[in-house]
Amino acid sequence: MHVQSSDGQLKWTRDNPVDPPPIRVMCHAVFAWCGRLVAHLPVGGWLRPAAVWIKRRPNAVTQGWDDIVDDDSLLQQMEYVAAQLVWKDPCRGLWCVYGDRAVVWTDISALAAGVVLEMPQGGVIEDACWLRRDDSSHINMAELDSEVRGVNLAIAWGMKNIELWTDSAKVYRWIDGASRCHAQLRTKAHGEMLIRCRVEIIHQLVSELGLTLSVRLVQTTENHTDVLVRVPEERVWNDRLVAGAAVMGKQDTAESRIADVHVRTGHPGIRHTLFFAR
Repeated sequence: MHVQSSDGQLKWTRDNPVDPPPIRVMCHAVFAWCGRLVAHLPVGGWLRPAAVWIKRRPNAVTQGWDDIVDDDSLLQQMEYVAAQLVWKDPCRGLWCVYGDRAVVWTDISALAAGVVLEMPQGGVIEDACWLRRDDSSHINMAELDSEVRGVNLAIAWGMKNIELWTDSAKVYRWIDGASRCHAQLRTKAHGEMLIRCRVEIIHQLVSELGLTLSVRLVQTTENHTDVLVRVPEERVWNDRLVAGAAVMGKQDTAESRIADVHVRTGHPGIRHTLFFAR
């Protein structure tokens, strides 16, 4: 990392050159290229979900780790990311972290869950995102998962006074009620017991570790984590066009039509694919 002074603070930026996409596109080469872009850096921004999206393609079109990937969509995705990094590299953050106060931003989408850890006066300390294992799970339970991960991330940095920002009104009421012990959690979702367990985990972390936790509601458009859980629309659209063209060239069968629906709707889970196919 390259460290320099900016606005009275020490901040780091990427010091390794951004390599161009591999000439011989093999499954392990794609994964290695994505790892060199973001895996070793605490702040990745939009690059994290972009790298995850890229790594999905080799898994979908190859069988072995050393297989050559002949896929136009994958090549376009890697070239797009490499071009964006030339003038919009998100890998930068604070070098000196002090105090025990932090702001945690959380958000989810159908693709991923994200967390951003910031200093109260601004400046990203660390961010992270995870692919959702099952996008048909209850949306509020997935939101609570990201809240738990955000609190754990802040604790790992030694923070004792945590501000939790979320754009889910339901989750905000649950956590705020649990932290103040003045409201009973009310839900009739199919994962009610699992939702209660996650809220209780946050309550136990606060009580046993002596944390001061406050939760605030923010508009989705103002959520700093939004960029971590979205894939740029132009990348998704180009991916759908290329994959859709490949499907159109194949024999028209039920399997090929379902695969076409799955690709054109952004690679959702089994239940959502079945819904759109019907």
